Amino acid sequence: TGLTVLPRLECSSMIIAHCSFEFLGSSDPLASASLLVENIGRHHCAQLDVLISDISLYILFDLDGTLTDPKEGITKSVQHALAHFGIQTDDLDSLTPFIGPPLRDSFKRYYGFSDEQAWEGVQAYREYFSVRGWVQNKEYPGIKEMLEALKEAGRVLLVATSKPEKFARKILEHFDMADYFDFIGGADMGETRVRKGDVIRYVLEQCG
Repeated sequence: TGLTVLPRLECSSMIIAHCSFEFLGSSDPLASASLLVENIGRHHCAQLDVLISDISLYILFDLDGTLTDPKEGITKSVQHALAHFGIQTDDLDSLTPFIGPPLRDSFKRYYGFSDEQAWEGVQAYREYFSVRGWVQNKEYPGIKEMLEALKEAGRVLLVATSKPEKFARKILEHFDMADYFDFIGGADMGETRVRKGDVIRYVLEQCG
């Protein structure tokens, strides 16, 4: 899991460690990327999923587990959805695999739901999440300082998340982070755009 600098807007996933970004003032994006790599081993803070292009240095962030810790809200929302089907789950830690992937995929994979049941599960999940789950979330320490440093360095910051876009925006606005981003992109409520590759493509298209 290293840092990859790619030409044009071709992207591949990577994870970097949350570290000091003072060096991002460099006018040479390749030199800045090299410095990022050197700093990865010296810091052990929140992880950041980012995608980097060396033309304008667009930086794409995931939301869950990257900018905020959504564990409580997501696992309690899944717990609520499972209760809708008469499935009782008291161990919230056992539901952490639901963080990240599309919900329908996770319901089918971990509980053997049919397509119809999985979609019903998503609706039940949203009953809880839309009211309480979205705010049962924690901002990672140092995230705002990092985003501010990146903006001052001239980076274009984008969010590409499999979470529905309206929830992603609501969460970032709640934590006063929305204004750092040039665009916040996520899944549509009908989940026709939910897989990460589709969301990334959508975000890049929206940004020209």
